[in-house]
Amino acid sequence: MNKRRQSLTTREKALLLVALAAVLGFLGWKFVFIPVQGQINQLQAEKDLLQAEVDRLEEKISRKAALEKEWREMEGERERLSIVLPAQDQLPLVLGNLEELIGRYPVKLSLLRTGEFTDQPDYSGISFRSGFEGEDGSLLSLFEELERFPHLLIAEEAAWKREEGKSPNLEVVFNLVFQEEGEGEKQEETEEGKQEEE
Repeated sequence: MNKRRQSLTTREKALLLVALAAVLGFLGWKFVFIPVQGQINQLQAEKDLLQAEVDRLEEKISRKAALEKEWREMEGERERLSIVLPAQDQLPLVLGNLEELIGRYPVKLSLLRTGEFTDQPDYSGISFRSGFEGEDGSLLSLFEELERFPHLLIAEEAAWKREEGKSPNLEVVFNLVFQEEGEGEKQEETEEGKQEEE
């Protein structure tokens, strides 16, 4: 009997090896394969997130040139608008430009009345009533140049007067239009916010 316990038969050895292999397989599956598979799934999810982020950034990079071009165009438009529709604190500069324009023509300023700033829903402005004396051609050229004045100038009324023995007279009523107070700052903040988002 002792001998029998000590030596296992081939069948018992085979069963013991199968049982040992099954136990080792189960332990390997439970403690190695399942945790590794979980890490693989987690890494795959992280990879997908990173790939989505890379795709989003690549799309932004591909749009970068178009966005930079659009930004340059907006800057040019903004500069043009700041000339056409200056802020109220630019009034001395605008009046200096207007005086320079009038000084280019051989006319005499015979009347100048200014109003106060008036606030409209979309803009503010200051009205002027001015009279000029001079030759017809000079007065006409001056009026045409006033219409092309780079700052927004709205001519409300124009009247030609001719009196016997006197030079022709052109009387013009116009408004110089300005941005509302703080409007330029709001526009800058909006543009800076858009640029930061991108």
